[in-house]
Amino acid sequence: MGLRQRRKRYRSGTARIDPLVVMQSFTSVSDQSNPFVHLLDRSLPSNVVSMPFSWRYALRGGYDVFHVHWPEAMVRRRGRFASEARCIVLFAVLLRIWICGIPIVRTVHNVSPHEKSASLTEGLAFKWIDAMCFDYIDLNGAVGVDSLRGNIHTILHGHYRDWYAGQHLQIDRCDHVPNRILFFGLIRPYKNVLGLIKAFREIDDEDLELRVAGGIDDDSLKGDITLAAAQDSRVSLAFGYLTDVEVVKEAQNARLIVLPYSTLFNSGVALLALSLGTPILLPAGAVADSMVKEFGSVWISQFNPPLTSEAINSARSKGIPKQRVTFGVEREWDFIGRRHSEVYISAVERRA
Repeated sequence: MGLRQRRKRYRSGTARIDPLVVMQSFTSVSDQSNPFVHLLDRSLPSNVVSMPFSWRYALRGGYDVFHVHWPEAMVRRRGRFASEARCIVLFAVLLRIWICGIPIVRTVHNVSPHEKSASLTEGLAFKWIDAMCFDYIDLNGAVGVDSLRGNIHTILHGHYRDWYAGQHLQIDRCDHVPNRILFFGLIRPYKNVLGLIKAFREIDDEDLELRVAGGIDDDSLKGDITLAAAQDSRVSLAFGYLTDVEVVKEAQNARLIVLPYSTLFNSGVALLALSLGTPILLPAGAVADSMVKEFGSVWISQFNPPLTSEAINSARSKGIPKQRVTFGVEREWDFIGRRHSEVYISAVERRA
């Protein structure tokens, strides 16, 4: 059923659109996709059809809702020309969405992109998305997003236990190396890996290890990290995409996972670490306070930025938890999928 026929049927009041077709802003999920998109995609109930993003489908396909996740991921590419070209096509997509009255739902993974773009075109496109959006999904409920205009729906970030258990990976074994500290995940400037290495090097303990593992696209940052790590034999680096097996191995071999950011809004890495049974050290703030309240101070340690050697020592001195983390129903993906469906339906009903 085409978009025009679907909307005519809905607006007539004779029948609800069933199933509801939602175009996600992420492309077809793959082995290297963020597990979040896999888990969301398969958690949606049968009354929702989730379609991956493509420029052809965005311009010509029949969909009822456009769900935006990381808008910068749609347009940013290596090379200014390629990024600008995608921004121009995005304007065409948004014009089509505006003309057709398709509601936009945006998940607030971060209030603004972590790496600023010098492109005026990109900034205008993102402002238009927010101008057209009336429904936002907040993943933590701890940091205010009141500056966003529209309805704020708090749907907590889900855990990752089902993702790894579904691949028959052992996630309940705790083989923590007592003296290993870990940073893992995509390495980007705002994550302050250099600050972590600096603080670690100030710790006088020859048996202590620091492991940095994850993909990195910034050649300059990669060189700086390599140089800093070379000055301390206790620091080991593993650059590159981590498979699920490697993620489990790295997390479960660590005594403590450190997120050395200056601020924290959302972090899938924190939920991933807890899902795999490894305590974490986070920057202090509303998000960390909320996680301490939910999971306990044995699992969650805080530091006041910038990260120091004292904060690392304090966190690693805690005893290793004897029981795995308990996640509430609001972090279960069946519940999360139903809540997303409710947001999609309400957005369509309001527009209709």
